[in-house]
Amino acid sequence: MKSIKKTVCFVLCIALIFNASSVLKTNGDEGKNEVKKVLFIGNSMTFYNNLWNVVQGLAKRNGHDIEVESATNPGKTILYNASAQNCVEAMKKGGYDVVVLQDIVGGFDADILQQGVDKIVPIIKKFSPNARIVFYEPWPVKHMIEKPGSYLPYFTDNYIKAAKKVNGDLAPAGEGFYDLYVNHKKDYYCKDGKHPTPLATFLAASTIYFAIYKDEGVKKFEEAEHADINSLIIDNIEHTTEGVQDSYKLDDLNLIYSIGHKYARAVEDATSGKGKYTSLGYEPPKVYKVPKVKIKKAVKKKKTLKVTLKKTKGITGYQVFVSKKKNCKKKLYKKTIRAKKAIKKGILTLKSKKFKAKKLYVKVRAFIEDDMFENHYGKWSKVKKVKA
Repeated sequence: MKSIKKTVCFVLCIALIFNASSVLKTNGDEGKNEVKKVLFIGNSMTFYNNLWNVVQGLAKRNGHDIEVESATNPGKTILYNASAQNCVEAMKKGGYDVVVLQDIVGGFDADILQQGVDKIVPIIKKFSPNARIVFYEPWPVKHMIEKPGSYLPYFTDNYIKAAKKVNGDLAPAGEGFYDLYVNHKKDYYCKDGKHPTPLATFLAASTIYFAIYKDEGVKKFEEAEHADINSLIIDNIEHTTEGVQDSYKLDDLNLIYSIGHKYARAVEDATSGKGKYTSLGYEPPKVYKVPKVKIKKAVKKKKTLKVTLKKTKGITGYQVFVSKKKNCKKKLYKKTIRAKKAIKKGILTLKSKKFKAKKLYVKVRAFIEDDMFENHYGKWSKVKKVKA
């Protein structure tokens, strides 16, 4: 009987030890995955209103005890910051769980962004091998944010491309800013039409927070939390006096916070390669209805070919195609004509040594040029035989 009791006690002890070791291992793994240290690299869009401190404040409110550091240079790109002394020194410290990267707003260039990513990420990974890259996408300058011609899709599409390339994440604050500006009539620009007022920084911080903590849901701030959130924003105001208030409305704070969450989640499939994201500033391509041209007659005299057309309105010009073949598919001569006089009169006069051939055939089509200098062509006219 005693031996049975000893055996049972022994088994129970072993089970308790195994269970305890499993708990310790699990807790250790959780600690290993928890974000502890975050580096912000950017320019004035990052250092206005101490963005990193606001992100840290939001994280701590939700039980995440993180350290934040920053290395910024006003008006500089990620490419510049990849070799800037202060940024290199910060990256060399290592031990970062997340590095937040932000590129310029005015003069943003997608190719330079990609070059910067190619240069800076290997440096980050050298000293922080397990660091996750989070891109902070700001918003275009004020005169370029709205449709038609919004630059926001250019920003968002290329930030997604950058994040996807390095298996990183995106905090698309630009998308949230557009939503607030266009749909909610909230103007959080400084007077320069670029930099963030305190509430714009709060939007950026909210979006970055949810991009870092991908499993976090959004929870509304209660009235009892209002003062603390106000303090978090007001205590970090720096480099601007615009948009500064003694207290910000709780409804506005909740709206901004929820929008930060919405767009951080909206781009996740796109950055992971599982899906696509269409920017709020996207405009479907305009459909140009270019009229079909009708040739009245085509006459050749020595090296000169005169083509008379039925007048066509609302076009930019014509494209003329001349061939020796009746089907007019093999090119002998091709020319684009934009002359206003020729368009107005509907008479095209062409000169070429190639017109010596006895039999010539011609066809013409009209085109319309868009704001980006791209030509949109109509259908070719019927082929016309040239008379000598």
